[in-house]
Amino acid sequence: MLAALHISNFVLIEKQDIRFSEGLNVFSGETGAGKSILLDALGLCLGAKAEPKMVKVGAEQAVVSAEFVLNKDVFSSLRLVFEEAGLMLEDDVLIIRRVVPTSGRSRAFVNDEPVSHKFLAQLQDYLVDIHGQGAVGQLARRAFQRDALDVFGQLLEQKEQLQIAYDQWRHLCDDRQRFMIDLEALVGQRDQLYAEYEEFDQMLPLAGEEEQLAEQRQTSQKRKKMVDDLVSLLALLNGDHGAEAQLIEAFRRVGRWGEDIPDSLTSLEEWLDKSLELVREAAGQIEDVLVEIDADDRTLSQVEDRLFELRDLARKYRVPASQLHEHHNVLRQRVHQLENMTEQLRVMDEEIQQALEGYRKLAKALSQQRKYHAQILQEAIHKELEAIKLGGARFEVGFAEREAPSAAGSDDITFMAAMNRGQDLAVLHEAASGGEQSRFVLALRVALGHQRQVGVQIFDEVDQGIGGAAADAVGERLRSLSKHAQVLLVTHSPQVAAKGDRHFLVEKKDNGIDTVSQIFVLDHEQRIEEIARMLSGDRVTTEARKAAARLLL
Repeated sequence: MLAALHISNFVLIEKQDIRFSEGLNVFSGETGAGKSILLDALGLCLGAKAEPKMVKVGAEQAVVSAEFVLNKDVFSSLRLVFEEAGLMLEDDVLIIRRVVPTSGRSRAFVNDEPVSHKFLAQLQDYLVDIHGQGAVGQLARRAFQRDALDVFGQLLEQKEQLQIAYDQWRHLCDDRQRFMIDLEALVGQRDQLYAEYEEFDQMLPLAGEEEQLAEQRQTSQKRKKMVDDLVSLLALLNGDHGAEAQLIEAFRRVGRWGEDIPDSLTSLEEWLDKSLELVREAAGQIEDVLVEIDADDRTLSQVEDRLFELRDLARKYRVPASQLHEHHNVLRQRVHQLENMTEQLRVMDEEIQQALEGYRKLAKALSQQRKYHAQILQEAIHKELEAIKLGGARFEVGFAEREAPSAAGSDDITFMAAMNRGQDLAVLHEAASGGEQSRFVLALRVALGHQRQVGVQIFDEVDQGIGGAAADAVGERLRSLSKHAQVLLVTHSPQVAAKGDRHFLVEKKDNGIDTVSQIFVLDHEQRIEEIARMLSGDRVTTEARKAAARLLL
């Protein structure tokens, strides 16, 4: 709901803070008092064009802010709109502010965050529906008319099934289109594709093979220094002048001593023998390791050959070496696709046709239901029109068949109207203007029920040119509508004004310096006085006051 409207230096209003109630809020006042200024101020907060002449004479800028309290559904919907715009909506209070300078561009803010005027216009669909002054709000849009009929006829489940069928058909069509694009590219590259696939088939790159070979090669290269050290060590052990030769020479010399060897060296030959044995054992182990490494070196040569082949293949076809296996699979799929294209197309076309037939069956059933409920809606609206002095008006739901499938079905739906007998039907927002149009929309809103209602409904001059029983009927319908949505109403009818939950009086006064418009909330006694004025004119009589009091009962 619209909780408050704060206006500063806007047209004739110097400063005004207006707080609204739920239900029916009525605005009355003499002609020219400035009632339409309120709607202009609210429109400014919803993206209407700002003009320097809106700034009150003598002021530097006009500021208008509207405070909305959002229900759960509107909050959820608006949060998505905010997220798409890169903004956050954190609670259920939404404050829209518009600043209009006498020169330069106007500025817009939502919860103190700067936004574009286009973004404000997006918000209106979720917040306010304005009828009158040549506008019929949401009901002027065909998409809304179609949705309103579907809600009226309780056709949402059928519509959802149709949406699923349409999405399935659309998905299959998109798949076929992508398939044909790929196929055309494949046909143009047939020879190159087969040559590349054959080369990959001969190479048969494995998943992760290049990385594994590179690691294996790196490990082997690191062992090269160790091999050099082992060869040097082996030379020290069993070379011409190595440890083994030295020990043999030592053993020979000790052996020449015979029995002359000192007692303290009797174990020397044993030590030399053991040392020689250990040296030979160590040399043997080193030789075994070198033999193994030599075999690994021969394997390394094979690793390097394979690695270089894989990398050459990757460079040739500009594929990362780590993705050769995956690319081979892609080539295999493309070759298979090329070889089986006729059969694949036949299967795809068959699936598309089946999906289209399923969609058309659901679309036809939905269209029949729409036409049935359109007749019921027309009858309901004609009853409402009789009550509000538009008995000569006609309403009709126009149907035209769409050529192409759509998510909404096969129907183009248009609400048509004629305000007088003998007139041709025209689209709703062109059929009438002013009060007649507002009353027609009111009848339509009441007939549709509380479904599809935006939280704030605004009617301007809905009672223009009527009185008595017709005005009372309009008031009753506005009161009924206000049970499901907040209603703001600019009225000249005492019967309608008396139905309000909160009554505002708009007055224009000359303070000796300039002319200003002021807005007051009326208490019960003040309402009697204002409604009496509306009944009798400037000269309020006792009878008028009594009649006003009766209207307020």
